[in-house]
Amino acid sequence: MILSEAIEIIKKDIVNRDNYYNLIEAFLEDNSENNAAYFNKLVTHYEMPSSPQLYSLIIKVLDRYEALPFDSALYRYYVYYSKAYIFFNMGDFYHTIDYSFKILELENLDYKYRYYGDVFLVNVLFALKDDEHVLETNTQILADPRFKELSVDYQIVSYFNQCLAYINLNNYDKSLYYFNITKDLLEKNANKRYLNIQEINRYYAISKFGHKFSKDYVEKSLNNYIKFVYEIDADILSQNFDIHLLILEALLDLGKKEEVKAICTYFLQESSCSNYTVDLLRILLKCIDKSNVDEYINILEKYNKALESEFEKKFEREKLYYSQVSRYYQMNTKYTELETSYNHDALTGLLSRGSYESICDMKDFSALAYIDINNLKTINDTYGHRHGDLYLKEFAKNLNVSLDADIYRVGGDEFIAVFKNKSRKEVINSINRLNDLPLFETKDDDKFSCGIYFNTDNIDIKQAAIFADEALYLAKKDKNILVIYND
Repeated sequence: MILSEAIEIIKKDIVNRDNYYNLIEAFLEDNSENNAAYFNKLVTHYEMPSSPQLYSLIIKVLDRYEALPFDSALYRYYVYYSKAYIFFNMGDFYHTIDYSFKILELENLDYKYRYYGDVFLVNVLFALKDDEHVLETNTQILADPRFKELSVDYQIVSYFNQCLAYINLNNYDKSLYYFNITKDLLEKNANKRYLNIQEINRYYAISKFGHKFSKDYVEKSLNNYIKFVYEIDADILSQNFDIHLLILEALLDLGKKEEVKAICTYFLQESSCSNYTVDLLRILLKCIDKSNVDEYINILEKYNKALESEFEKKFEREKLYYSQVSRYYQMNTKYTELETSYNHDALTGLLSRGSYESICDMKDFSALAYIDINNLKTINDTYGHRHGDLYLKEFAKNLNVSLDADIYRVGGDEFIAVFKNKSRKEVINSINRLNDLPLFETKDDDKFSCGIYFNTDNIDIKQAAIFADEALYLAKKDKNILVIYND
């Protein structure tokens, strides 16, 4: 079997499952070293029917290739990449990570191939909503001097990932920064596939940061999404599908029940969305008037049935993932080690983002400060990321010395301080003390920016953080140290 024959078979009938079975069976009979590359192209470059039986047969071929005595790094890469790709499509994150490790451990492998080992890990972290580690891993990818040598398509993928991670972590400014980078690359190198993904990210950002735009603008944009979503190719639709779910929730908040109902029904008919049946049915239930008893019960029964079958699979997948991901952070010293404690940030020792999210509903506080280091990127670019980590640790020590508050590291260079039983004067004085503390390689007036919200309306931490973030945005824009939202 040679690549040209495989391509001709697929071109003739791309959706005939029997063709795939026959073709893959043929690969089982041929042990040519080059066939690993051919098989990789067949598995990853053409639309493949989703079938446990078909996946099982593909893994059988790959197991056979893996056992063959060919030692070239490129041969091993094609086998490991194919396995990682199939396991990821199967939702088997444990083995996806395992074969990503194998790619990263290959010696004498060109960087453009090693890069995919990192990308698979980012995809798994995205799938499990571990956005902090997405950001850490992807930042290391972008910082590698060899990254600029990759093709534009590869660069776009990683800039997309960085944009999406910052959106998920509620960092509007940085998500916009990476959004604009991808936009510039796309304008110079037109690619309809990536243009569509960029457009989806734009709708997601608008729904996520709606408070920064007028209500009319948000509604108009999401109405455009309703038209746009039916034009997306199936393979693009299935990528980062969680984004579509969040946009649908935003549409529900705008009262677009009928439109969301139609989109959910459309998605449920698409095989590429089959992994999200439970989520789509959950949203669909919100669209149906309970007075329509028959329709509501019908959807509810489908939802409960799908929930039962998915619960156990998801639990086992995530349990395996968390046992395996620690291996990744131990084996790859270029990445930050996995946090030893859920409650504390591994680098600075401050309270972690996970700990912060556990108190978002709390209302018993007097003020919340959102603090952002101004010049960490310059320090990283000038002295390297290791020096930047030392700078972060020094800044964290200053936070502990100056602020009598619970302090959380919620992003790379972002911190939230929650003050309890403190007066307005005490809070402001503590921020001023922070500015007065020495910090190496930094101008005295250019260490950080801060936005503060004083809890005069008895709102929760989550809402207070949004207000403080708006004040922080103004502080950075006007180059002030401190802006108070309530003023």
